[in-house]
Amino acid sequence: MMFQEKQRSRFRALALSAAVLSASAAAAAPVLFPGTGNYYELIGTQTTWADAVTEAAAQTYLGVGGHLATVTSDAENTFLSGTFASGEAAFFAWLGGHEPNDDGVWLWGAGPEDGIQFSQGDVPTAPFLYVNWGGIEPNDFAPGEDYLAINLGATFAGVLPGEWIDSPNPNPSDPIRGFLVEYETGTTGVEGDAGAGPSPGFLFRQASPNPVVGGSMVFELQLPGPSEVTLALYNVIGQAVVRRVFSASGGRLLQEFQVEALPPGVYYARVSWAVGDERTGLRSDVKKVTVLR
Repeated sequence: MMFQEKQRSRFRALALSAAVLSASAAAAAPVLFPGTGNYYELIGTQTTWADAVTEAAAQTYLGVGGHLATVTSDAENTFLSGTFASGEAAFFAWLGGHEPNDDGVWLWGAGPEDGIQFSQGDVPTAPFLYVNWGGIEPNDFAPGEDYLAINLGATFAGVLPGEWIDSPNPNPSDPIRGFLVEYETGTTGVEGDAGAGPSPGFLFRQASPNPVVGGSMVFELQLPGPSEVTLALYNVIGQAVVRRVFSASGGRLLQEFQVEALPPGVYYARVSWAVGDERTGLRSDVKKVTVLR
């Protein structure tokens, strides 16, 4: 009887801990990672991967829709595992990767990277060339282990904090306690100017197409008046690989960049401008684009 009461007390404590963590995760504001310019949020809801994809897409922040997080660099992964470390012994969260055909081909299933392969078995593939599988993962230990999760807790079954596992959907054995949402705000993917951001009457659209599979990408600008414009493309370490400076009379214009000579990977397009006589400081905006081959 005493043993049963102790067990009931233990389960009540675990349930209370999970409820407090879930409420805390849901209440916390999304956090900016300067390396991508995007905001991230941990939703402490235990759910399937498929439902997490849907729920992430239903989230909004700063007027931008969310998606299940896609992790394409060690810096991004380190940020997520540190920022959202749970302090729990066993705590994983869904990421946006999956193995739809159970054949070792792992694809991102959300965000701008949707449909792009990132891993062949445990081997990273272009254009990102980054994975962080833990131990012997992905190991298909149980049927249907076709969904990606990150360890936000302590070392679990040989998987270190921040490392990835393949997990079934639903997850009867792996302790998946939530999912990570990414908001593609592009706020500071490359260093921006001090002062104001985009102004009324200004528009900077994502490259078309994105991802870029051919030799060129197109940017659309809507300028509120006569402007001095700088449009540049930066790689992930902040080097400007293409740069264009021009004057514009205002209104809508298209700018095409030839990118056939660029290596495949993630880039950041940054536009900065000053409008006519209203030079209250240079304004800027940033968008993330992906180049494939």
